[in-house]
Amino acid sequence: MANPIAAYIIQRVFGIPLIVYGGVFTILCFLITASIGILVRKDKWPYSFNWHLGMAYFSLTIALVHALLAITLYL
Repeated sequence: MANPIAAYIIQRVFGIPLIVYGGVFTILCFLITASIGILVRKDKWPYSFNWHLGMAYFSLTIALVHALLAITLYL
């Protein structure tokens, strides 16, 4: 394989490619973001709405990195 990034992404950990773990982490980040938003709306979250915004930015960043790494598999 000519692309060293693709070789790293395809590495298997416990029989599953590394990119799959990145996808699961991305989904978990979005679920946590949605949970924080729901809890803030119902006034059951003791922190401000800024936590939800910060987690949303973090989730989008992780999703973009995950997408770019997945795209490099096909380049």
